Amino acid sequence: MKSFWRALPSLKRIAIVASTIAFVAWVVIEITRPYFESWRERRDIQNRINGYSQSAVAPLKLPSKLTAQDAQFSGKSFRKESRHYNLDLVFEPATTKSGDYHVKFLARPNKDAYTAERMADYRNGIVVLERAFPDPGDAVYARLYCIRVRDRIVLVPEVMSRDVKALLSAIDEADTQGNWHLLQRFAYVEQGTPSETSK
Repeated sequence: MKSFWRALPSLKRIAIVASTIAFVAWVVIEITRPYFESWRERRDIQNRINGYSQSAVAPLKLPSKLTAQDAQFSGKSFRKESRHYNLDLVFEPATTKSGDYHVKFLARPNKDAYTAERMADYRNGIVVLERAFPDPGDAVYARLYCIRVRDRIVLVPEVMSRDVKALLSAIDEADTQGNWHLLQRFAYVEQGTPSETSK
């Protein structure tokens, strides 16, 4: 084998070595690609959370008649939808003293699904997450304003303060026509039990 190798012209030996290195590199890249993409996604999500500033988001001002001051969330699930993803939100009683509720987000975009968990307090009609949540739709928020539309509780992300007119129009459509689809683009609408939501 050694004599065969030595008998090859030096340029051919270089080409064989280079091809072998390139093939091994390609194999390594293909094997590690899913791990790298997962790491990059986690890094991007963390960067979005770190970039959140509550002071940069104006308080959401809605008619006082809509506010639900006495809502109960334990065991309830909510859903926000768009053409590209569904986002379920489930509340359970807190098992520690670090918040009123344990909140679980489950996002189902077209290709992937990811979950996030937060502790949350409910005060004066506002659900306050202990850490901001990065919505798949690019919004990041830590406060959800609790309102009541018809017989349902609706949780409105604080970022809707940037488009109150569209939000109020969607609320009116749900209230007067029973059409919840538009409102679910902007907010989390109560769905019933978690098992029903996951179907």
